[in-house]
Amino acid sequence: GDAMDNILIFPGHEYTNELLSRQLSSSQPAKMEESCQWSKLPPSVFFKLASNYYVANHRRTLPKKGKLLTVPTPLSREMVINPYLRIMKRRGQHVIIAIKLWHRYFAKKTVHDIRESQKQQQQEQNLAHVNGITTKASFSGTMAGASSASINSSPGLELSTPVFSRNNSRINGGDNSNNRKKLHSSTPKTPSTSNSWNMVANDFSKPVFTTVYSADLENVIQGLSNQQMDASTAVQLLSSMQQKLESTPVGRRPIPATLPTERTVYQGILGLTLLGSRPSALTLSDSRIMKLPAPHQDNDRLRISKKRLIRVLHSLGLLTEENSGQ
Repeated sequence: GDAMDNILIFPGHEYTNELLSRQLSSSQPAKMEESCQWSKLPPSVFFKLASNYYVANHRRTLPKKGKLLTVPTPLSREMVINPYLRIMKRRGQHVIIAIKLWHRYFAKKTVHDIRESQKQQQQEQNLAHVNGITTKASFSGTMAGASSASINSSPGLELSTPVFSRNNSRINGGDNSNNRKKLHSSTPKTPSTSNSWNMVANDFSKPVFTTVYSADLENVIQGLSNQQMDASTAVQLLSSMQQKLESTPVGRRPIPATLPTERTVYQGILGLTLLGSRPSALTLSDSRIMKLPAPHQDNDRLRISKKRLIRVLHSLGLLTEENSGQ
């Protein structure tokens, strides 16, 4: 979320208006049909696309000397309104579905079995520490060895290493991401002038239009007008209205204990290949200039990088700390 908002894309040509209009046209390119089935997508995707198209069309149809640019654009917005990035995210979902099916039906050891084995090994190591069978305990004749043995022999005692920030202030838990955000947000920005235009990534991430369900908005207006709703409740309802548009109104009924089909296996292999392999539509000279992996010489034998696949799935927002290991 925050990382994608801070990444800005600078296209070489101004085709935003034309590319957005293609998605709303009845004659869409074949590559766009999969990601433009609006009934299968959340309403927020369509409304964000429509609002960005309206803004882009307005900026590009101004008088010739007054036309405004539609770039740069944040990566977080492109992940929603760009049909090819939506397809990439869908490929990632297919990979996760295929891996879950493989894990359920074909894996020799499940994640639960691996974690139980690791937990047992950790318990054995802790037991060895308690009994003094450690490297430090072998120096029990010295003061350092005696102190370390007394610490290790205390059951249930856990030592935590303090984490310090750059100003040497201790931070509990070691997570200083919130502090970095506060420091970043408090940094003053050089104001824009008539001859210079200075903007930061957050300025580009702000939407022009916001779409909500009319019934939800009318309930808040009626509650405030009748004095039946306080300000804090209204703020919570208004903040949660946009999240309702993120879910698809009509979804498919899940079928329990569904066996893997040829279609799901094919989609999983296709997504695994596209997201986990090196780029193929790239020249060797361009890969060196852009510092990317060299293209494949033989597309019949593709190597899949586990590290690259995990990084791509995490960048697409499909792997989070909550579902890691599943």
